[in-house]
Amino acid sequence: MPRRRGLTDQQVVTLPRKVKRYNYADPEMRGHYLRVSPDRATPISYAAVARDPSGMQHWATLGTADTMGIEQARELAREAIKRIKCGKPTSEPGKPTVRDVAEQWLQRHVDKKGLRSAKDVRRIIDNQITPRIGARIFTELKRSDVANLLDEIEDGHGKRSADLVLAALRAMGRWCKVATTIMWLRSSPA
Repeated sequence: MPRRRGLTDQQVVTLPRKVKRYNYADPEMRGHYLRVSPDRATPISYAAVARDPSGMQHWATLGTADTMGIEQARELAREAIKRIKCGKPTSEPGKPTVRDVAEQWLQRHVDKKGLRSAKDVRRIIDNQITPRIGARIFTELKRSDVANLLDEIEDGHGKRSADLVLAALRAMGRWCKVATTIMWLRSSPA
C-alpha cells in the first residue's frame, strides 16, 4: 500500500483548476479539505467537515491559502471539528449564529407582535434555514452563501419556497440591524 504524502504550501498553490469547483482532501488530516475554484481569481480555501451530535454534516470555511499556511489551517480545522462534534458553533462563541438570531427574532419580533404568519415563518426557519446554515455566524454570511442556499432550496422545493426563505432572512437582517443600533444608542453616554 503506498504511503500518503503530505501537502506543503507550495503544493496547495499549484493544485490544478478544473471546470467545476472541487474538494481536495488533506492527506494528513481527516475532515480537512481544500476547496479549489475554477476561477484563478478566487483563492483556494480551507474547510473543516464534521458531523454534529444529531448526525448533520457541517462544512466550516477556515480561510484562504493566500492568507494562511496549511499548518495554521490544520490547527483551525482541529478546533472547528471539535466544536462541530460537540454541537457548538464553529467560530468564536461570542458571535451569534444564524440559529441564535432566528430564535431571538422569532421570540422578540414575530411572537411579540402576534403576527398571523408566525406559524409559517417558524416552519420556514425550522425546515429550510437552520438545518442548512444554522451553525454559521450570522454576521459572516456572504451574498454568495445566501445565493447558494436559495439555489439549493429552489432546486429541491421550488421558487416560491426560495422567495419565502429570502424574505425571512431579510427580515431577520433588518431586525438585527435595528436591535444592535438601539443597544448601541442605549449604551453610549448621553
